[in-house]
Amino acid sequence: MDNYYLEITIFAALFLDIVAGVKVVLSDYFEKSQKIVQVIIILLIPFIASIGIMLFLRSVDSPIVASKDKANSGHGSTDVSSWD
Repeated sequence: MDNYYLEITIFAALFLDIVAGVKVVLSDYFEKSQKIVQVIIILLIPFIASIGIMLFLRSVDSPIVASKDKANSGHGSTDVSSWD
């Protein structure tokens, strides 16, 4: 019985590299020079870099929404409509 672990690992690394590379190239977050460096890093460090960059882009793309209770529970509420 042949072990295909190496082939599966290489395929998974290539798949992650392609997905992360496409996400970096299509992202508006990085400048052109940063995109080139990110793609090079993805190719040099396959699993760690591709997963890390995809998680970073995912966190940047998702909006941060504070709940209304947390926003009003600070030192004081600044209601813009009450300003004269």
